[in-house]
Amino acid sequence: MLMNAKENEKISNALSLLKFLIPAEEDIKEIRYKEARSFFQEFKIEKNMKSICYSNKGN
Repeated sequence: MLMNAKENEKISNALSLLKFLIPAEEDIKEIRYKEARSFFQEFKIEKNMKSICYSNKGN
């Protein structure tokens, strides 16, 4: 199979991304994750950040 450099680069980039997804999927299967809301709440507390609330209401 022949492909040009641009097609080869796209395939290479896609495979690189898959390398990151495989361990992430394993973490989800093993319930080794945290909901985004609780993660950011803890992060703000640890960094002594004020809570900022963004809302799309009224837009």
